[in-house]
Amino acid sequence: MISPRGARGATVAQIALAWVIGHPDVTAPVAGVTSLEQLEDNLGALSQDLSQEERERLDEASRHTLGVYRYHSGGGAHLLQPWLR
Repeated sequence: MISPRGARGATVAQIALAWVIGHPDVTAPVAGVTSLEQLEDNLGALSQDLSQEERERLDEASRHTLGVYRYHSGGGAHLLQPWLR
């Protein structure tokens, strides 16, 4: 994964927001804040330019499986029809 405070010196929030802002499916990212410090930190995302490799790694980390699940009385679930992997 990407080191949140690696050579780029960015926070986890800045990397996450930079990834969301640059995602083609996101038209209006919303970042809620409860303090001026959080707002300033979030604004730092605008100066983060993620590399293609970083974006691909974040895309892969956020990928999830969609499908139809059958839930069992014992508390387990079985994936019947995986559509995305």
